[in-house]
Amino acid sequence: MVDTRAGAITLTSSVAGGTQTGTFRGGMFEVRQSRSGTGMTDIVLRGGDFSSCGRARSAAKRTPPVRRLWGSDKGGRFATHGRNSVATVRGTAWVTTETCAGTRTTVTEGAVSVRDLHRRKTVLVRAGGSYLAR
Repeated sequence: MVDTRAGAITLTSSVAGGTQTGTFRGGMFEVRQSRSGTGMTDIVLRGGDFSSCGRARSAAKRTPPVRRLWGSDKGGRFATHGRNSVATVRGTAWVTTETCAGTRTTVTEGAVSVRDLHRRKTVLVRAGGSYLAR
């Protein structure tokens, strides 16, 4: 478990033939990597209290983000896992924000492939865009 709510970390993980590096800030997360050697490093958002999400829909729109994580990398293989989507990135800057309304992936640089877990579809989000998986 990594807590970057008060700072940032540079995470270096192993890939076939070398290492990859990403910088993460502004949230709590768990780091996972399979033993298969493919190099994909999974960043799973943690923390936050979603107990108020069962209330009226209008209240959910006013609710501030329950959890958020900023990330950036240069050619690494990172996948950010939220409750409703998985964002796979390679050389970009992005933020994953979770609210009662869903998981929003916003891209500030490059492009991110977002897999909507409920709709079972993948969307490519480019810099300046975002995608909300409900």
